[in-house]
Amino acid sequence: MNKPWVFYDGECGVCLGALKLLRFVLGAERFEEAKLQEGWVRRLFGLPAGTPPDEMKLLTGDRKPMGGVDALIYLAGFVWWLRPFHYLARADWIYPTVRRAYVWFAANRYCVNGVCALPKKRNLWAWFGVPLLAIEALWVFGAGLDPWVKMVVMAVSVYALLKGIVWGEAMGKGKKVTRAGAILFWFAWPGMDLEPFAKDRELDAKWEWERFARAVLWGLLGVAFYAYGTALANRYLVGWMTMIGIVLMLHFGLSGVIAWVLRGMGWKVEYVMNAPLLTANLAEFWGRRWNTAFSAFGRNFVFKRALRRLGPNGAWVFVFVISGLIHELAITVPAGGGYGLPTLYFLIQGLAVILAKTNCGFRLGINEGWRARFYAWATILGPLGLLFPEKFVLDAIAAMAVAAN
Repeated sequence: MNKPWVFYDGECGVCLGALKLLRFVLGAERFEEAKLQEGWVRRLFGLPAGTPPDEMKLLTGDRKPMGGVDALIYLAGFVWWLRPFHYLARADWIYPTVRRAYVWFAANRYCVNGVCALPKKRNLWAWFGVPLLAIEALWVFGAGLDPWVKMVVMAVSVYALLKGIVWGEAMGKGKKVTRAGAILFWFAWPGMDLEPFAKDRELDAKWEWERFARAVLWGLLGVAFYAYGTALANRYLVGWMTMIGIVLMLHFGLSGVIAWVLRGMGWKVEYVMNAPLLTANLAEFWGRRWNTAFSAFGRNFVFKRALRRLGPNGAWVFVFVISGLIHELAITVPAGGGYGLPTLYFLIQGLAVILAKTNCGFRLGINEGWRARFYAWATILGPLGLLFPEKFVLDAIAAMAVAAN
């Protein structure tokens, strides 16, 4: 069996001291080690270059990746007198506390000697952008514009604000971006990850023709939905068919072609839609499959900040609630009705994700296999009318289709 690999922060004095202790307790010959700052390690775990790691990493003997407190608990199992901690820390009633303690220590590890090596810089995009967006929402709410025009204005504004928050955070940490990369990030790439455009990136050109063909087919299917929908007599069906067509054309078609072009030029961007039809469970759908642009933003800018105060489950629910509020700005505010329904939809999704991870969820078998897929799609599609209220479908989407024709 292979030795486990321990990956540590090579710029943290406390971490280096802990590594020496680990060598003494476990035996240096029982594991391999490497700094998280090394290029191959960052690529292995998808860590942004130029930014401090937020937790230690580990590869088990069978090459299973772990991070943070899970890695510590795993290593404790190799030392006989630490095995009580190994077993107790995994218990449902104590694990959240142990994880919160680790997260707090990791975030403050540079401050142990009273001086923080990581000064916190305010993200001006968040400090000024969020209030300005709220003012704009109030203006849009009272403006005498068509609902579909309001929808476009709010969607573009929210999108620009999220991009700005990502940009401001990266610049505050000293990340360097090429001029071409900045232009692509702001005006071409629909994703929220700035790492592919960093100056220290490694180019890796890949022309993935299968993904290109798939994106084109999705786009053409979207055109078909849109064309067929606009010819229907039922205005409500017109709205739904138009909406499906737009999602297929933009999210699956256009964004897929853009990602294909950028990847072919060497920019290592990820596809925004990562084959959602192949999802294995509900958590995978929202975390890795559907609209990875927002899932990455929610994970990096909402979940990590809420984790310390709310714990893992509370932080995930908070991410879904924030997603609901963002959708309110682009759906119910322009439509002038259905307030709270999109937030309720995403609250249901968050609670359903947590339910699947409980003992009850495991007993029901909704974490893997066909039951997990059925549970996922029933949860996603069942309350979909909450996400897109009738007033929005009729007054914004259907009206836009009529105006376009």
